[in-house]
Amino acid sequence: DCTAVTAEWLARLNSVATSGDVNAFSDLLSTGWMRGTFPSDLLCFSWDFRSLGGRDKISAYLSEDVSESGDSSNHSRLAHAGLSDIVLETSSSLGLPSSFPVPDESLSASGVIAAFTFTLKNPARTGRGLVRLVQDHSDDSTNESVWKAFTLLFNAEDLVGHEELKGRPMSPVWDPHWKSWSKIKAEWIKGVESDPTVLIGPCLSFLFILGGGQAGLMCAARMGRMGIRALVVDKVHRVGDNWRNRITYPKFLPRDVVADFLEAYAIGQNIAIWLSSTVLSDPNPVYDEQTGTWTVLIHRQYPIVKSQIVTLRPRHIVMATGTGHAHIPQLKGMGDFKGAIYHSDQHKDAEIWAGKKAVIVGAGNAAADVAQSFLSPSHRAESVTMIQRSATCVISSRTADIALFSSYEPEALAIEDADLLDHSMPCHLGLQLAVNGGTEHIKEMDKQ
Repeated sequence: DCTAVTAEWLARLNSVATSGDVNAFSDLLSTGWMRGTFPSDLLCFSWDFRSLGGRDKISAYLSEDVSESGDSSNHSRLAHAGLSDIVLETSSSLGLPSSFPVPDESLSASGVIAAFTFTLKNPARTGRGLVRLVQDHSDDSTNESVWKAFTLLFNAEDLVGHEELKGRPMSPVWDPHWKSWSKIKAEWIKGVESDPTVLIGPCLSFLFILGGGQAGLMCAARMGRMGIRALVVDKVHRVGDNWRNRITYPKFLPRDVVADFLEAYAIGQNIAIWLSSTVLSDPNPVYDEQTGTWTVLIHRQYPIVKSQIVTLRPRHIVMATGTGHAHIPQLKGMGDFKGAIYHSDQHKDAEIWAGKKAVIVGAGNAAADVAQSFLSPSHRAESVTMIQRSATCVISSRTADIALFSSYEPEALAIEDADLLDHSMPCHLGLQLAVNGGTEHIKEMDKQ
């Protein structure tokens, strides 16, 4: 009975949360398979994203003293968070607790996966969690199995008193006879620009990294829903250019479709954006402890004809830096090479390679896309050589759809539930699962 198993484990977790006993919390975690359990903490026990593996690391983390300055008493992370009101969640698209296969003979043939809700006290928050339970007898002298957590996610959802609005957003009310919507929006944007609470922009050390991509726009839109004045600063000339300036890829959405959607999203969400602008690192932004604000200098070029340096004093800065920064190793003889050398990020098309010899260093997704472009009938390269250091796991797009993205199909889970399920699986654990049989399973799916 998956529901009964989950209810019993959550009851033990509630008891541990009330006592604040880190050792008792550790006893709820598996030690038998994959060298232990893998909890993830998303803004619950600290203001950071943490993913830990093994009881020792988890116990050390939750035992850390987080007492406020001047407080003589000792408060562990677990006790200070005030975890309570842990309740089994049954109304989401994830449904009731259910079984999942456990690919290891030392444990039960199947485990139990379930979602739950909880509250936190310092500060007051609500949250959702997801646990995968397995039968574990690794530390039981009687050799009797006990249900324990293999993966455990704590995800903060809302700050009490500052909850994000739910449902369809309502448009502001204005008198259409004397003020147009464009004027209303312009006044709102001007107010944000003059005194932003949050500045969303590129990482100061890497000015070429964009701040107005998916993460930056989403962050600004959600803050707008909470009434927070957010300003996005980006180096590109047009929203979506971080996709338009890349090559296309073979199966899924073309770059231009993604880029146009980002632009439409920014317009539809009434996001204040400064384009063709960069946050200066000389001088670096300075934080004033007394006022609780940053002093940030921005080199702004658009829509102003002449560029100028603008000073802003936001309370917070969000680094929407993107991922996958280009790495170009410096090899002996590169300076003497007469041909073209560039990173795949700079590959726009292969027309200049028509009739020439191309060498691709690497054998991942980008390398495969570049190689495919070299073989276009209209401008085919004379030869294409790929240099590969280690084995590559090649998955067909059909299998990838099933194995990696099935949770996000329209007929599957609600987006927020698919995200919860996805966040509950740490990346390093996913790699271990691949080594532990996942890759072979993918190969079998491809054979079929």
